[in-house]
Amino acid sequence: MTQTYIRLGGLEIAVTFKTARNVHLSVHPPQGKVTLVAPTFISAGSALCCIRPFLP
Repeated sequence: MTQTYIRLGGLEIAVTFKTARNVHLSVHPPQGKVTLVAPTFISAGSALCCIRPFLP
């Protein structure tokens, strides 16, 4: 399991790569922490392309 942080616009996204089958985006209230779980076989850029339509 590998975790990195990516700043996109005004958001900091915690990206965790692990043995998952799907990309999973979560927003945790009340602070609005954004986490992304992605499979190990895709790159960080590919994971961000999957979630870009959901970001402001």
